[in-house]
Amino acid sequence: MKNLFAYYLVAFIIPIPLLFLVMKTQSANLAVSLFFFYVFIYRGITDSLRLIQKGTIRNKDIWKMFVGFGHITWFKELYLEV
Repeated sequence: MKNLFAYYLVAFIIPIPLLFLVMKTQSANLAVSLFFFYVFIYRGITDSLRLIQKGTIRNKDIWKMFVGFGHITWFKELYLEV
């Protein structure tokens, strides 16, 4: 995921329309559950993998993405730098 477009594709472009589709067609409970999974689990994993591949953090520092708002700490590296 060193390519910034590939990261945007995996992190935003595919999951968010799928969440809206589930919201329109399925129950509200499923949509809310998937939204929380996306925000707290999926984004933490994808952001961690991107930072590890870029060499910004080490494998043992993945927990920092799940405690607090780790993605804000490395905002520039995640969203702006190739």
